[in-house]
Amino acid sequence: MYSEGDRMSDKPFYINEQVQELIDEYINPGLEMHNGSVELVNIISKGASWEVALNFNGGCLGCPSSEGATLKNIEFFLSENLCAPGLTVINANGQSYAKE
Repeated sequence: MYSEGDRMSDKPFYINEQVQELIDEYINPGLEMHNGSVELVNIISKGASWEVALNFNGGCLGCPSSEGATLKNIEFFLSENLCAPGLTVINANGQSYAKE
């Protein structure tokens, strides 16, 4: 999606759209095989990187993997595709995050 030298920290106005596009086109279709999905709750700037808060829904809600392997795989996928190595993803279910 982005070239190696193209950092998301240089593109703060586009990160919401880019994350949502990756969720819609790649992440949720994979999770649908398990009757689940994720919803983008918020993206918070953390210095030169980002914290992405997601709600897990359907079959993913309450699944132990949503706190483990699935969460880490989503984090890896987003950080690689957005050229944002410090990007982190958190499970926001049950926590209050105001959309910005």
